[in-house]
Amino acid sequence: MKATQFVTTSLSALAIVGAVSLAYAQSTPGPAEAQTPATEAQPMTPPADTTTTPAATPAAPDTTAPETGMTEPMVRADRN
Repeated sequence: MKATQFVTTSLSALAIVGAVSLAYAQSTPGPAEAQTPATEAQPMTPPADTTTTPAATPAAPDTTAPETGMTEPMVRADRN
């Protein structure tokens, strides 16, 4: 009887402490709101020496790809 009462009282106290902590955490300003940026953001500029490669072009419709069929026989699973 005392153990059940102790567990019930402990869980109730823990729930109250958790609710109060959550309410406090949601009401205080977080670090993102409290801090101000030290410097202004600079616009990104790409490096001058970069080169771009053209996109790959699809093959012409009348050409066929080389035959890439299997040259080894298919292996079947051993079912014992």
